[in-house]
Amino acid sequence: MDEDLANLSIFMNGKKPTTSCLENNLTLTLDGLHRQVDTAATIRVDWAHMKGDPAFTFGTPEEQVIVVNRILRAASVAKEKIVRLASTKNGDIPEVMSVANEEAKRLSTLIKEIEIELQKAEKNVYEAKVHDKTELYKRVAHTLQNRLQEQQQDIHALTLQVRELESKAQAKETDNKYEYEQMTDTKENTTASKRMQLTGLQVQVECEERRVQQVYSDCDNKYEQHHGGQQERSDYERGTEECHLRQVSPNHEQVYDDYYHDADHYNHENQRRDTDEPMSDPDYFEQMIDEVKTYSEDESMDEDHDLVLENISSDEDDAHDNNEEINDETWRRRRWREDLLQMEHVLRNFPFRKIGESSRGVESSVECAFCRRVGQHYSDSCPEVTDGDERYNI
Repeated sequence: MDEDLANLSIFMNGKKPTTSCLENNLTLTLDGLHRQVDTAATIRVDWAHMKGDPAFTFGTPEEQVIVVNRILRAASVAKEKIVRLASTKNGDIPEVMSVANEEAKRLSTLIKEIEIELQKAEKNVYEAKVHDKTELYKRVAHTLQNRLQEQQQDIHALTLQVRELESKAQAKETDNKYEYEQMTDTKENTTASKRMQLTGLQVQVECEERRVQQVYSDCDNKYEQHHGGQQERSDYERGTEECHLRQVSPNHEQVYDDYYHDADHYNHENQRRDTDEPMSDPDYFEQMIDEVKTYSEDESMDEDHDLVLENISSDEDDAHDNNEEINDETWRRRRWREDLLQMEHVLRNFPFRKIGESSRGVESSVECAFCRRVGQHYSDSCPEVTDGDERYNI
């Protein structure tokens, strides 16, 4: 502009409008005003319909806030457009101003009503959040209370089961204790009776031995009195030895038969016990002691049976006079042989060395009864099979 106020005055002083231009401007303003009035009427109808719609009335507070916000924004925009059209310099016409003012008042009333409804909806949203949290907490508390009651019921049921099991265990322990006491008393009584029987048998055996020694000494005295020839003595010794063998040998054969019969019976018992349940080491040791005691009693009875002699006539007394030493030596040899066989059998079946003990000087032909290794160790010192039940089963 170069500080030329003339040009500024030209811009400030507008051109004088022509009649047609003024008419067009007024027509456009009036048309715009009528359109905004129609829009305001549509907004009022929509709001009236929305207030009576059950979907809006019974809807959630969040949905109500969204719908009310949309209608409020539309009403505010329509009011602003009406005020702007009515405030133009060409719109200063009484008829136009009356229509604009009336419609602006209606929209203001509608906007206030919508704002009040929006405040209610926002309040409902806040209250709904609090209510939802409260309800959520109530549901959580109710769920926890139900779980607590269920757990208390489970604890009560488990307590009853534990008490029942404890009572059963106590009753079973009492029964086992009573049975154990009965078994102990029975074993003690049986052991005492067996010891008494064994003592009686030993006394009988000693008496029989003394009687036999007396008979042999009497026979020697009678033989020395009636016979003096060496040749006759030798012949008579052979006859008396044969007679003595006929009297003693069957008993020893019976001892051998009984011994092998007991061994077969023992093997059969082992096979039968292998199928039963395994026993602990103390029970197995007690059973070994009982079997050895039973075997000793049977042996004592066999000895008593062997020592029962028939009545010896006066002729047989004369025949046994000078053969006492030979018969005693033969009887001792047979007895020692039987004892040796018995010890070998017992050693094979009842090893008494410590488990895992070194076997020095073991022969190459010795086979372990448990691990089947040859020439390394004895059976009783096997380091691989050390459990009592496992050894008993093998």
